[in-house]
Amino acid sequence: MWRYEHTAQAPVSPEAVWRLWSEVELWPDWNPDIETITIDGPFAAGSKFVMNPDSDEAVQMTLAEVVPGTSFTDLAEFNGLVIRTIHLMEPAEGGELKITYAMEITGTDADTTGAEIGQQITIDFPETIAALLAQAAR
Repeated sequence: MWRYEHTAQAPVSPEAVWRLWSEVELWPDWNPDIETITIDGPFAAGSKFVMNPDSDEAVQMTLAEVVPGTSFTDLAEFNGLVIRTIHLMEPAEGGELKITYAMEITGTDADTTGAEIGQQITIDFPETIAALLAQAAR
């Protein structure tokens, strides 16, 4: 298994972050790596969505778990790999909100191919979380 995690915090409301997460169509507003995104149902476990990253092929994903107001996990399968991304918010000291993005890759060659893919995907986690927090603060 390959794993990466990034955490940041800011004085933003959990409601603001949840709105940005759960309104999938807004993701391109704060995540510059997403050109377009569509979801086939509500922001709930089992719904599928298609994300078109800037200059890359469309990625089909599934919401594996959704805990309203707290977290969601999406799942993608690619060449024998299972790519799970956990998005979590929790209270932090001083009234701030802590946001954590964690990626876990399992399956065939997770320690090699998975690590290469994972590093490419997660390289922008710090910037993505910073943009999410900045948008939530507005």
